[in-house]
Amino acid sequence: MGNRAIAKRGGVANPWTGRIIRAWHSTLEGFFECGRLLAKAKDDLDHGEFLAMVERDLPFGPRYAQMLMRVAEDPRLTNANHASHLPPSITSLYLLSRLDDLTFRRALSRGDISAEMERADAALLLSKTKRLAGQKAAAEQEVSGRVQLWSADPPWPTSYGRPYKTLPLDRIKNLRLAPNGKASSDLKHPSVAEASAQTAAIGMWAVDELLAEAEATLAAWGFGLVGRVIWDKGSHSRPGRATLMQHEFLLLGTRGAAVPVWKPRSVVTISKAGLRDSEKPEEFRAMLVKMFPLFVNRCELFARRRVEKWTPWGNQVPAE
Repeated sequence: MGNRAIAKRGGVANPWTGRIIRAWHSTLEGFFECGRLLAKAKDDLDHGEFLAMVERDLPFGPRYAQMLMRVAEDPRLTNANHASHLPPSITSLYLLSRLDDLTFRRALSRGDISAEMERADAALLLSKTKRLAGQKAAAEQEVSGRVQLWSADPPWPTSYGRPYKTLPLDRIKNLRLAPNGKASSDLKHPSVAEASAQTAAIGMWAVDELLAEAEATLAAWGFGLVGRVIWDKGSHSRPGRATLMQHEFLLLGTRGAAVPVWKPRSVVTISKAGLRDSEKPEEFRAMLVKMFPLFVNRCELFARRRVEKWTPWGNQVPAE
């Protein structure tokens, strides 16, 4: 460690402990300096040594240390022009650091962010931010009438348990796409057929015991069945009615003049290791794009996450 000053505590030496303790006090600049020193110590110390230092040598724990570092790296909080408006509470500052820029600026200009504000006030601002983000995500799920390529993984009501809510077959078959990502029967919301382009394609996941029902749903959505791809998971994942199941079907459908420019093999073996329950390998989404590369308006039905260049629709889509 060269000629750097060494702080000792509990028989363990490093150059950061004493400096961090000296900087730690309940003032804004103290919080910022402490957070900056913690970040430098984290970069400098060997793996595991930083956490050991926090737990053993400092007057606060790892959670508090994380808050100090987050606050210290937020340029909105360290801006000297904002100092007189900020509360001298690390918890409140941490909550403010989680606000988006627009909410932060508006709250600052209205006086909602002030030196007198309490933790509950900061928590209320953050909850409003999360609620607005959720509303924005729901609004973005309004599906246009020009979708060219669909990917769908419906929550089929199988005979075996699922770790999520399923839908009755008639709700899936007669699905209408409400802008909040929930299945609707209201005629004011478009059906999949109504939301599709005149020429379009779809990949719909189906399970063995409901294969006939899935193919009927594909037809009800306005698509003709043109093929089935079997995902072989490499090992059985659950018992079926008469066999040990290790596969699922990806039903391929088209409408209008849609013709694939590339054809995949009918059986694709990809291990399910590392995938969450019901999660599908990325290779299948890429397969659909490779089959229909010119269909750039894409939508994933019953999505559970966001994927670049796909519009997500579903009530499990996280806010951005």
